[in-house]
Amino acid sequence: MEVRSASPLRIYFINLDRRPDRRLEMETQFRSLGLHAERIAAVTPSDLSEDQKTRHCAPHNWDWMTQAELSCSLSHLKALETFLASDAEQALILEDDVQMSRSLPRFLEAVDAQPGHYDILRLETYLDGQRLMPSIERTIEGIDIRRSWSWCAGAAAYLVSRHAAKKILDSGEFLRLQTDGALFNPYQSLSRLLVVRHCVPGLAVQHDRLDRNRQDSDLAEPRKQHEKPLPLPWAQRAFRKIAGIFKTEIVYGSQRQFHTIVGGARKVLVPFKAD
Repeated sequence: MEVRSASPLRIYFINLDRRPDRRLEMETQFRSLGLHAERIAAVTPSDLSEDQKTRHCAPHNWDWMTQAELSCSLSHLKALETFLASDAEQALILEDDVQMSRSLPRFLEAVDAQPGHYDILRLETYLDGQRLMPSIERTIEGIDIRRSWSWCAGAAAYLVSRHAAKKILDSGEFLRLQTDGALFNPYQSLSRLLVVRHCVPGLAVQHDRLDRNRQDSDLAEPRKQHEKPLPLPWAQRAFRKIAGIFKTEIVYGSQRQFHTIVGGARKVLVPFKAD
C-alpha cells in the first residue's frame, strides 16, 4: 500500500519481505482506521556489509549489536531518510507487529493540526510501569503527554519531527545502540538532545505484549545473545559486568533517585487504549 497521505503528517511501517502476513495485518488495520501508510522494506542481515558487521556487530566492541538488531536500527534509519525526503513536518514510524488503537486517527488529526512541543512522541506502551513526572504537559484527545525518567522498551510506534530525524541521522547513535535504547533511555546522549515525551495511555502495543502466546518477534532470539557470556577473556567479561552495574545502578540510579525525590516522578502502569 504505497500511498502518500494528503496530510503533512506521513505514516511509515517497517516490514520484512519475508513477512507478508504482517504486511497484510498492518494494511488491514490501516484500511479499517482510514489511514494511509507507506511500507519501508526492512533491512536484513544479508544486506549488511562486512565493514558494518565488523564495526557494529563484533562482541569485543564496547557497544555492539547482533546482526538482526543492527538491521532493525538501519530499517528505522531508512524510514527516517524516506520521511526527510518528503515535505512532511512530522511522521509516524511503526513496526509491523503492533496493534493500533481505534482512537489513533483522531489523535493524529489533532497532533497534525497543532504540532510542536516535542521532538519524539512515543505512542507505544509496553504494558509496564514507567517512572513518569506527575505533571501533565498537554492533553490531546484524552491522551496525556508526560515525561518519563525510566528506560522504555520497544520502538514500534513513535511520532518524530524533521528536527529530530536529522539529529538522529547525524548522531550515529542508532549504530551504537538499539533503537529503543537510543530514543527512550532518558540518560543516553541522543535522548538528552531531544524533547522526548510519552502518551498515557498508549495508542499502540506490540502483539506479543497483548497475547503472550504469540511469540513471533523477530528480535526475541537475537536479543537473548546479549544474555549469554561473551566470547571474551574472563577479566574483560568481569570488567564489563562491573562497569555495566556501575553505570546502571550508580550513574543512572542516582539520577532516577533525584527525579523521584526532587521531581516527584513515580512508576505508573501505562495501559493500552484500544478504543
